[in-house]
Parts: sequence; C-alpha cells; structure tokens
Amino acid sequence: MPIKVMPGGYSVPVHSPTYPPEPEAPPIEWYDDWAPPDDNDNIYLELPLHYAAFHQASSEQDNSGSTGWPQIQPLDRTTERVNFAVKALPVPVMEYVTAVANSTQTPLEMAGAASIVAMAASCQHRYSGIRVKADYFEPLCIQIAIEAKSGEKKSSVARNMTSPFHKYECRWNEENAHKIETNRSEKRIIKSRISAIEKALSSVKKPPNDIELMAQLDVLNGQLANFVEIHPKQILADDITPEKMVDILEAQNGCLTLFSADGGFLVHAAEGRYDNKNGGLNAFLQATAGDTVRVDRIGRGTNQLDDPRLSCLFFAQPAVIADVFTNRILRERGFCARLNVVSCQSNIGNRNVNAPAVSLHLAKAYEDLIFRMLADSDSGELSMSHVAHKRYLEYAEVVEKSLLSYTDSALLAWLNKSAGAMLRIAAIIHAAEHIGTASNKQITEGTIARAIQILESLKPSNINVYGICDPAIKNAKYLLDKVLSVSSVPITRRELDRITSGKEDFNLDASLVMLEKHGYIKVDKEQATTGGRPSTIITVNPNAKN
Repeated sequence: MPIKVMPGGYSVPVHSPTYPPEPEAPPIEWYDDWAPPDDNDNIYLELPLHYAAFHQASSEQDNSGSTGWPQIQPLDRTTERVNFAVKALPVPVMEYVTAVANSTQTPLEMAGAASIVAMAASCQHRYSGIRVKADYFEPLCIQIAIEAKSGEKKSSVARNMTSPFHKYECRWNEENAHKIETNRSEKRIIKSRISAIEKALSSVKKPPNDIELMAQLDVLNGQLANFVEIHPKQILADDITPEKMVDILEAQNGCLTLFSADGGFLVHAAEGRYDNKNGGLNAFLQATAGDTVRVDRIGRGTNQLDDPRLSCLFFAQPAVIADVFTNRILRERGFCARLNVVSCQSNIGNRNVNAPAVSLHLAKAYEDLIFRMLADSDSGELSMSHVAHKRYLEYAEVVEKSLLSYTDSALLAWLNKSAGAMLRIAAIIHAAEHIGTASNKQITEGTIARAIQILESLKPSNINVYGICDPAIKNAKYLLDKVLSVSSVPITRRELDRITSGKEDFNLDASLVMLEKHGYIKVDKEQATTGGRPSTIITVNPNAKN
C-alpha cells in the first residue's frame, strides 16, 4: 500500500476514493493502520521556527563551535507546503475538481478548497450543525480565502465552481415568480386594510361600527404578525454591506455565502470599512460562528437571526491577504482567525496552453450533486459515531498541545479553531455523501480522518501567512536593520530607543527578545563604573551580516 509522508514526519496510507457507505461499517483498509504517533512526536504540522519553542534551538547552541554564538535561525522561515488532499473529497467533487484544475491549469488546492465552500453553501440551510457534546456544536458554514497572484485564472475556477448556484437560483426564481408576487400582494392588501381601519377609527367622528372594526383590526394584525413571506432565492452574494448582508440573511432563513472572485468583502475589510467605528464587523463574526445576530438601527426595523450560517469564499491576491492579516483590528477581533487561507502554488510558465476542457459528464455530475443538495428536504442536527468522536478527541488533543509552541496570538486563535473547522469539513462531506439521510446516519471515523487530511493540507498556508504578516516579525526585522546599520557595535539599548522612536506600534523589548532567540544578538547588562544604573548592551552575531 503506498505511503504518503505528511508534515511533521508521520505517514498515512494513500487512500482510494471508495468510502464506507454506512456509518457503522468497519473502517476501510486504508484507515486500518492510521493512528496518531506518540505524543512526543511533532505530528500533523511542522512548526515554523520563529514560533517554535526555542529550547529546541538551544540544543543547537551547544554545537555552535568556538565562537560561542548560536546558529542563526531566519526570522522568515516558513513551513513547507503540502499537496491538497483532493482524494478526501466526495467522488463526484474530487473528479470535477481534478478536471477543473487540469482545464484551467491551476493547482488542485484552488478548485479543491472552493469545492468545500460550494458543498457548505448547498447544505448549511438544512442542518444546524454537528453536535459534539450537549453544550457544544459547530455550524456547517466555513470561510476560505484563496490566495493567488494576478493571471492565475482565479475567475475561471470561481466560475466553474459556482455556476450551478446561479442556475439553481434562476430556475427556482422563475418557477416561483408567480407565487412570490402573489405573496407580496397578499401582504400589501393586509397592510392597506389595517391602514384603512386605523384611519377610520382615528377620525374625529366616531364610526357607528367601531366595535366591529376593532375586531377586524385584531384579526388583520394577527394575520400580519404570522405572515410568512416568500423571498426570491439567493444563495451567493458578492459586493455587499454588513447591513444588506443581515437583511439577506434574514430573508434566506439565516443562510448565505459570500463569494468574490476579486477579494470583494476582504478588500473592504482591509480598508477599514467594517471596523469598530460602525460595528459592521460584529454581524460577520457572529454569523460565521453561528451566534445570534441582533441589529438595531435608527430608522430601520430590528433584525434578529437566532441560527445564522454564513460561509465565505474569497479569491484574492497576496497583497490583499497581507493587508487583511496586518490589520490590527481584524487580527484582534478574530476576523483573521475565521479565515482558512489557501496559498496556491503558481503554475505560470509551465501551463499547457491546449489543456482539455472539463468533460460534460463530470460537469453534469457536479451540477446534479449541488442541485440535489440544495433541493433536499432532510434537516436537523448531525452527529458522530463513538469511534469518530474518539478520533476527533485525539486530534483536538494534538492541536491543544501544539499551542504551547506558538506566540502569535492571532495564529493561536486560528489554531484554536482548527479542530472545529475540521468538524465542519467532516459534516459537510457527510451531508454531500448522504443526501436525504445525513441526519439519520452518524458521521464515521473515516470521514473524520478525511477531514483531518484536508485541514492538515491547508494548515501550512495559514501558518506561513501569519508568519509573513506577523507584526512582531516585521518589527524584529526593522530592528535588525537598524542594529546592522550602526557603525559602533556593541550598541546600548538607550541608543536603539533613540533611533527607533519614530516607529509606530513598535515594542523594542519584544523585538530584542525575538532577535536574541533567533541568534542574531546577545543582550547583556553592564554595570556602570560610576555606580549608576546598569546599561543594557546589545552585541551582534558576526554571522548576522552574511
């Protein structure tokens, strides 16, 4: 059986795309020997050194030679990317994703990650979430940002992955156009009757049948209060304000998917449009978490969503991703922690200009799957089998222990959510593979293992984007440039404080600690000869300039 080495050095068998049809069936052969390694092994992910526990680096210092300096660990060292786990997707989706990637000559992770959001958009309106325990569940919405440079055919992939939704919306709205207009007319008639009776009752001359009119008004008010509106179907939204997003969520029973082939919502967020000043970020954060959304505005009615599910699929260029992840408000409020970033490896220069188009039968199979999921009447809450729950707990424990090796609070927030994101992916796959019966069948251990593979293939992208955009790393690089530019070495902390005084959001002490941990400098105290306060002296590693 072929073996694939995952980040951190652990191995998993490469599986076939045949999945267990029933939850209680024994695990498939390729899962039989899949088990987490010992706790001491660095499994599931390879920690970038600038976030790692530096006692590992200290062991290297003992072998540093006669200079007494430790080996320098680069500030911008990143985690090696992993191929997207396309075979963990449901078979029709896997085949279509592979065909789209081949036709557009784009990396598998682009269409593969988009397919996860597509499946979520198809089932999140029917299932409230996956139940983990009595007081904890995860909704079936997921948020993914696909990072790719200009010219990488993001729009072509987006069009292929979302075209079934536009067709379904158009078909549904055409078939129900008469019903929608009739529904609107009925509401207008009720409101006009209420208005007429209120006008009659409020006139100076008391009507002779005021008791009868009050009874009619009571009936009409009851009809209006219990009136069920029929809205046009809207599954996807692109350029949208937070206020309009809440309105559409309310009209669509709390479910919506934000989709943009050019950044859209991300661009506006990076520009500060949804910052603390207008509170526009609150609704997004609450809806993506499945929390109750309540919006009260002067001149507008109250919007309340008790069980929202907001998925997101953003295609964006690296500059947009960098702007988002360096935005202090977005990092601190948890906006970044909700995004699962997929950094795509460029194929430019090596693409087949005459690649075959996606076959019609694969496109039809994908479209049929999306249509069936959207039209399915099954609903409720999803649950895991006992062995699947055990596998989830094993993974969650590994994630929990890995948190000790990280310092960036924003990355820690994302890692804290990674086990929950894995559960969402597992539930989405389960819903796609058990259309009509998902609520009556438990999620299997095999489905959990596949979701782990998918999330682990995305994890290096997220670790790297936080490493590249981490303000602490940027500040450490800034300080290193200043230190190396000074002719007189060693240098005092007082001098560094003077030459960095104009830098905004800069913490000198934190940057010194980071540079010392990476082996660039040594920080020592030097007692003043006159009996004053000791000076802090910074000595530079001779290899730092190389």
